[in-house]
Amino acid sequence: MGVQCRLTFYSANAADAEEIAQAAFARISEIDAAVSDYRVDSDVARLVAAAGNAQYLPIAPDTQFLLAKSLEIARASGGAFDPTVGPVTKLWRTARTTQKMPDEASLRHAAELVNYREIELDRTDDSPPAARLSRKGMSLDFGAIGKGYAAEEVVKILRSRGVKSCLVALSGDVFAGDPPPGESGWRIDIASGQGRTEDPEATILLANGGLSTSGDTEQFIDLGGVHYSHIIDPREGWAITARRSITVIGPHGWMTDGVDTPMCVLDEAERKRLLERYPGCAAIVFELVNGEVRRTTLGDGVVLGKVHFNSK
Repeated sequence: MGVQCRLTFYSANAADAEEIAQAAFARISEIDAAVSDYRVDSDVARLVAAAGNAQYLPIAPDTQFLLAKSLEIARASGGAFDPTVGPVTKLWRTARTTQKMPDEASLRHAAELVNYREIELDRTDDSPPAARLSRKGMSLDFGAIGKGYAAEEVVKILRSRGVKSCLVALSGDVFAGDPPPGESGWRIDIASGQGRTEDPEATILLANGGLSTSGDTEQFIDLGGVHYSHIIDPREGWAITARRSITVIGPHGWMTDGVDTPMCVLDEAERKRLLERYPGCAAIVFELVNGEVRRTTLGDGVVLGKVHFNSK
């Protein structure tokens, strides 16, 4: 998945811990083999290669699940989340490598290929899962939902092996099982990424739920005095230039990972409406406005009650 994974859990002995960790990483490899856009043999690669063809291709249950949830979030966000953003994402990845703006004609052409409505799932009850992309040149990118899903799936593996107290972190996506012994939750520090300090702005006590953060802190490009995030607005094909970092807390990894990215694209009213579609979720928004970091919170007050905002 292109990121480091960290497992933290309690086990009776080192031998059991090693076996459990191997099972956990095997589950990550299984998901990666299905939905990675870097692998030539993944479901994603096969769907992209066959884009525009009439036949449906068989897909793994992981791919089917992520496609279904991606389409759900795409509809809920009005297209601010779109798993077919792949053609545009690739151009901006190249831009960050070359430090050159994408060619406008190429960007327009890529944006024309972005449309989640042209993903078709075979919904025949008695047939294996299958899907197709209706237009040649379309692509898929599960980078904004796959890691959160994988983190939760790993926690399921750990629980099946008798491990209840655990934490799985895949880059900015975290999923927790029961808290450490004697604690009410796993302590997760959140930095705004927008100020002059990386000191944590908030501390979250996380248990039996997910946390995902999306923002422009680590992946961006500065060109012509403009700060372009790695986050793309799929509706336009352009990298966003607003300076913001958004953390979403909720009951499922696919949910927190899938919701945090479009919230970076949407305005404040739209963010609130999106979050209302996902009960049990809450969000912390840090934005750089006129040189000052502004913090807002949205969503479930019960969840936000587990957040401690650090004084400055």
